[in-house]
Amino acid sequence: EEQCKHQNTKDRSARVEIGGGNIGRRWWVDSVLGSVLFTQSIMPEVGTSAKPVASAPPQSTDAVPGKKPPNNATNKAKPRPPPPSALRRFADGARGLAGRSLRFTGKAAVAVAAVNLAVIYYKSSQVGRFFDVDEDESRRKKRVLVLPLDNLRVVERGSPSADLGRLAGPGGRQPTITVECRELVNAIEEAAADPNITSLFADFGEGVRHPIGHGHLEEIRGAVERFNGRHGEASFGNPVFKMAGATTNTGGAGPKRSYAFGHAFGWADYYLASSFGSVHLQARGTMGLYGACSTNVFLGPMLDKYGIKVHVFRHGLYKNAPSIFTDSKYSSAHLENVKSTTSSIDDTIQAAISSSRDLKFDGVMWKRIKMHGTMSAANSKEIGLIDASPVVNPLSSLLKMTKKEAKLEGEKKKTKPSEDEDEEGEKKSKIRVKAEDKFGREVVDGFVATEAISLSQYKNMLARRERVESRSKGIASRLRTLAERSTATAAILSAFGFDAGGQQKRDKVAVLTIDGAIGSASAYESVRSLREIREDESIKCLVLRVNSPGGSVISSEAIREELLLFKKPIVSSMGNAAASGGYYVSCMAEKIFANRTTLTGSIGVFGVKVDATKWANSYGVRSDYFPHDNHGAAMSPLVPLTKGMSQNFARSVKDFYSYFKEIVADGRRLSATAVENVAQGRVWTGEQAQAVRLVDELGGLASAIAYARKAHTRSEDVDVEYWPRKSIRLEDFSEMLSRGTSLQDLFCACAPPSLVGRVDEYSSD
Repeated sequence: EEQCKHQNTKDRSARVEIGGGNIGRRWWVDSVLGSVLFTQSIMPEVGTSAKPVASAPPQSTDAVPGKKPPNNATNKAKPRPPPPSALRRFADGARGLAGRSLRFTGKAAVAVAAVNLAVIYYKSSQVGRFFDVDEDESRRKKRVLVLPLDNLRVVERGSPSADLGRLAGPGGRQPTITVECRELVNAIEEAAADPNITSLFADFGEGVRHPIGHGHLEEIRGAVERFNGRHGEASFGNPVFKMAGATTNTGGAGPKRSYAFGHAFGWADYYLASSFGSVHLQARGTMGLYGACSTNVFLGPMLDKYGIKVHVFRHGLYKNAPSIFTDSKYSSAHLENVKSTTSSIDDTIQAAISSSRDLKFDGVMWKRIKMHGTMSAANSKEIGLIDASPVVNPLSSLLKMTKKEAKLEGEKKKTKPSEDEDEEGEKKSKIRVKAEDKFGREVVDGFVATEAISLSQYKNMLARRERVESRSKGIASRLRTLAERSTATAAILSAFGFDAGGQQKRDKVAVLTIDGAIGSASAYESVRSLREIREDESIKCLVLRVNSPGGSVISSEAIREELLLFKKPIVSSMGNAAASGGYYVSCMAEKIFANRTTLTGSIGVFGVKVDATKWANSYGVRSDYFPHDNHGAAMSPLVPLTKGMSQNFARSVKDFYSYFKEIVADGRRLSATAVENVAQGRVWTGEQAQAVRLVDELGGLASAIAYARKAHTRSEDVDVEYWPRKSIRLEDFSEMLSRGTSLQDLFCACAPPSLVGRVDEYSSD
């Protein structure tokens, strides 16, 4: 500014001396000087590192215009460096911005890491507190795990979209809870090992609303029986729980109790209920033990009435699945097979009930019970089928009783030792005596739980514990990797007590589930999963879990061909059914496990051709095709069956049946004659299949996984992965939105439990 003022003074002096003739020169001097000064002033602001050059001292005003100044070196100004280019200024600014961004990103990363560690520790602490086992047994948590079997849908394989069932139905009805069979079995097994769980309570209501397959019932029943035999040994020794403040204990707890209550029991309901230690039937409830029953619907007469003909091509005398379209009742072969499987299941259930309830019923007694019809609670108690008949569900009253006892016990500890303790003991006994008068001693005796926890709550906590353990293992694995790369890191970790020694990578067992009819969609999903499993070197064995009545030959063959490429051991586990296509993909396993009541076998093939030309003609509908000697229109229902089509269908079915028998003979190491004797499309129960060498062992999924661990891994402490991965389908959201479900409810139904919070599906009376 001083230079500008000085220059303006010179210009005014020059204007006075030389007049208007020098106007252009003054403008040029002002412009150049102003530009130079402006450039020097903004250079520090744009991040340039160049230092501003000192301006030359003002020249003497004695110079005469029009003459050159004297060539004096002392008066000559130093050469001024050129200003930086626009590109240079942009690069300098970008470097400055990048530096500030890196500093901000570093701080943000540290903050995020700190928050993440805090969340991990909080969740670990929460899990640790839930599963914490107090050394003092008197102060230990006493919980009862509640199974809402009246509102439970047990499936082989669930999905996140199945959680939409948590939304309440019309009229505020309690929502149905969908749970996988393995998850339910695992929850009961974990409860058996949890010292804080003292008892198991199953509410059957008026009966199981969603029928459970016999195979699943058998696996759940086995878990309940194992629960009854446990004495509360703690099995929580994972380091993550110690880190979160949990403690462990390995003894001292009494035997665990299990209770089943219902307003009514059917044959399948009571099959499961009888495995509980104490069975209660409501005082006016009913018991309907009618035995196992098989029903079939036949559409043959109805289709004939409307002029629809179904042509069946089959190989196997007992391949009776297509009989629904052609017959009006059981054929002799069909009836023979149905009688065989139904009687086998019936005998299995009778033996299981007699064993659990310690009944001495013979075949005659069981027949009388079935023929008698509906029994009352009094009749059932008289012959030993139930233990008590309370008027209402006793759980809430029992919990109130134990809470009062616990309160008196706490007050007793606060009193002085000199006070009389007999009065407190008398009060405590009166509380229990009052409950016994209301419900009976059989109901009250042995019940000590003070807190009820629902199946969903317990299942969510188990899932959270599994995630915490997985995260802990992942962190430990990464730390070991860092220790292997740097000896300094290994020394630092060792100083903090971390064992950075070279630990072998944990082995894995993969469980691939094939559920439902086998078609192109399930085959694609299974093949994709098998390819991913095959590439994982840590997976040492595959457990193929099959719960399928069969399906397409082509789709079954696609799965089998992928299994042939699988060089690792394969163990098969059968659910409710693994028949036809289900056995097709299972027979190549080195060992096959099935439940006693599993339906399997059905080694046979059939095909159908629908001819609806007569029905179409009655409505004036005509159809034609070209060329007429071609099979291209064979599957059209408006094209009649020709001789050439019939021969082609029969030949294809025969070839598939021959190939089916070959792979069974190869997989089961049987002769062709032996396979033919057990084939013909005949269905077998798991117990029968073991006798004819179609199955190796009787047991559920847990037995198959235990065998895989023991036979094919370096240690039984392995990770188990379940395939295919679960995914949410877009159509499930569309369906719920079409019903008017709010987005908030959709979030609560599909979000992880940690975001939604615990959901208590149990409602006490």
